[in-house]
Amino acid sequence: MQADLIMVIGVVIACFAIPALVSAWSEKEAPRAAALFVLIGFALGYYATTVKPGGFALVDIPMAFVVVAGQVLN
Repeated sequence: MQADLIMVIGVVIACFAIPALVSAWSEKEAPRAAALFVLIGFALGYYATTVKPGGFALVDIPMAFVVVAGQVLN
């Protein structure tokens, strides 16, 4: 469960940073904060992959979302 939660948090952080990156680039500004959040998201994803025995495959990520949602709602 711990690795699933870390993976979900990392994916969510990285996905929320993408619109900020695009916005900063379109306004000709340096995307410092957005780039930092992308790096944090990828670092959490990498950490979750190394913590879980066997790691995560790309098809395991949606199941991690389901597991975390089930734990939160239960």
